[in-house]
Amino acid sequence: MKPNINQTKLDSNGVQDSVNFGIKDSGYAHIFHVLRNQLYSDSILAVVREYSCNAVDAHVEAGCGDRPIEVTIPTPLNLEFKVRDFGPALSDEEVRDVYAFYGESTKRETNDQTGMLGIGSKSAFSYGDNFVINSFLDGVKTTWNAFIDPSQVGQISKLSQESTNEENGIEIVIAVKDNDIEHFSKKAYDLFSYFKVKPIIKGAAQFVYTDKNLVFEGSDWKWFQSESRYSDDNATAIMGNIGYPIDRYSLNLSEDENEEVIDILRGNVDITFKIGDLDISASREKLQFTDKTRKAIVSKLKKVRKELLSVIQKQFSDCKTLWDAKCLIASVNDLSNGLYNLRSLISDGVTFNGQKVNGYSYATPEGVSVSQLKKPNRGFRLRLEHDWGRLQASDNAIVVVNDTGSNSGVLGRLLDLEINQQKKVWLIKFEDKKAQKAWNKMFDGPTTKLSSLPKFPMSNFYGASTRSSVTDKEHQKKINSKVFEYDFDADRYPQGMSGHWKASQVDENKSGNVYVIIDRFKLVGQRGYGNNNPRRINSMKVKFEKIGIDFPEKIYAFKVKDSENIKANSNFVDLWDWAKEQLENKIESDNLGQIFVDVQCASDNSQDWHRRNDSIRELLSLLLDNQGSMAKNLQGYLSMYHEDTRKNLDMVSEAAATFDIEINYAKADPSFDLKESNSEVMEKYSILDLLDWYAVMGRWANETNTKNLEKLADYINAIDICSIDG
Repeated sequence: MKPNINQTKLDSNGVQDSVNFGIKDSGYAHIFHVLRNQLYSDSILAVVREYSCNAVDAHVEAGCGDRPIEVTIPTPLNLEFKVRDFGPALSDEEVRDVYAFYGESTKRETNDQTGMLGIGSKSAFSYGDNFVINSFLDGVKTTWNAFIDPSQVGQISKLSQESTNEENGIEIVIAVKDNDIEHFSKKAYDLFSYFKVKPIIKGAAQFVYTDKNLVFEGSDWKWFQSESRYSDDNATAIMGNIGYPIDRYSLNLSEDENEEVIDILRGNVDITFKIGDLDISASREKLQFTDKTRKAIVSKLKKVRKELLSVIQKQFSDCKTLWDAKCLIASVNDLSNGLYNLRSLISDGVTFNGQKVNGYSYATPEGVSVSQLKKPNRGFRLRLEHDWGRLQASDNAIVVVNDTGSNSGVLGRLLDLEINQQKKVWLIKFEDKKAQKAWNKMFDGPTTKLSSLPKFPMSNFYGASTRSSVTDKEHQKKINSKVFEYDFDADRYPQGMSGHWKASQVDENKSGNVYVIIDRFKLVGQRGYGNNNPRRINSMKVKFEKIGIDFPEKIYAFKVKDSENIKANSNFVDLWDWAKEQLENKIESDNLGQIFVDVQCASDNSQDWHRRNDSIRELLSLLLDNQGSMAKNLQGYLSMYHEDTRKNLDMVSEAAATFDIEINYAKADPSFDLKESNSEVMEKYSILDLLDWYAVMGRWANETNTKNLEKLADYINAIDICSIDG
């Protein structure tokens, strides 16, 4: 692969003396130790990747790129990992040049091959102290041993030569530890899943690669179904048979770019790049997000988005009705559909008959009653629940129009559809012909007349009824009441929704009355699963008192039919409006707005060196210059993390999120420019990009972490000292 090296122009006027950089003989052992032991974070994966890629490069060079290489996976009976290619064989001199000298590579003038660094051929030293090279050239097999000698510099020695009938090529042989057998197999399987030409596997059973569920495919990308709607998928860049996760935070996307490509970045999509399009780290373990890499990735993401929308739009163009189009959008929001991560993109970008398709719901006209057949939160019997003028399209939905003019016997006709036919049942009823006419003009989906459905006895679905016919006078009294009060002393799980309430009276001329609207004793107008359960009021009381907000002693409730009168009365305030005001007052009084901005900034701009606050503090104690770039960065991060005070913010935010309350946090600037400081740190301490931060900062404090932190501090201190003027 051609390296990305900027040409430097030098004005040497006034220079009196100079010396070239180099490595003294006394430094060879140290430098080689760094290259062998500190370059790769995963030595097993490095061995499998580097020698397999080198073998593929050899096939490309020999003009047989479609031929698979051969890889031998270690077993308990043969503790060796082998990679065999059938490319150009190496002479004795070429073997010495390739395997004995760091930085030597024959692949820097072409983008047909992945290698270029002259380091990977020595990657076996990251795993062990020696490896074997078998070179097959014109009927002669020459065996070499590369090993680390007492000088720690290393040597390569010829062991033998013998006649052979083997094809020309190279074989690398590496001794494997007993407990690493499974690791080699797992790493090889994961790595080779991205190989265009899968290797022939020996030693173990041939790998059987599970095909991912392909949803869409473009010119150089493939979109796969997400494994889970909650999975945090990441787009993968594939270059030279290696898959590199695309870190969306390292792309430093502009606001416009982020809005355009974020859905693609979050998708389970593989995007293929030509060799040389992207810059990679020296270890070849990850991408280097240079300007070149960033521009190439963003350009490809935009291309994928454009092609993907074209493919998706084709599906919508094939829809015959708006109902079909809305059903298609509904399926996108289903976990089983591979487009789940694209739901916002699809909702914003698709059209039907030239018009944008707005979601998968119908807002029904005035005078049209919409009910859905569903189970209540408690109990098992299905019943019709009013859905407040919104009907959701789906492939298994059936829309039934009540043309009987009566509510009698409705369930007997509908239950068969839901229980036996597995349909999602919607019932439509018109107040008058005007409403029906408006409905017919708006709705183009299929409908079924209620009168056309057979009527079954309820016992067909639930058995014989055993319900007592005795009238519950107290319950009837409660039903007939106009005003209700939440019963904080009732059982947490009372029998029926009415158990949360008691009949009450209220002084409508008294200010500060807090209320809710109920329908069949359920809360009205609250979003989310189970959010209409009155038990939420008690949960709100507990959470608010926990954060120091006094909860009203009485919460009144009114039926839907009385809602307009209550809303118009200035002496009454909706419970959720009251809660929003209380939370915002709490934010202002405790200065949580600034804390919110700081915490968000710290979260959005956190880097690898910001892991674990105790490690940060330990590193700070080791730094000599408390005004150095790294010291200021760590101090700024800790100050914005608000370790001691963010608990209050978390509790307020949790309360708001739990009850679907949108909070307007005070606008403020971060107390520290962490983003700018991060850039300064990366520019000043450039080796940070090569570190294994898990080994440095760790998940738990231990002796290893402490030693690594001390090494990191030594490096930072050295840079800081060298940066001091004079």
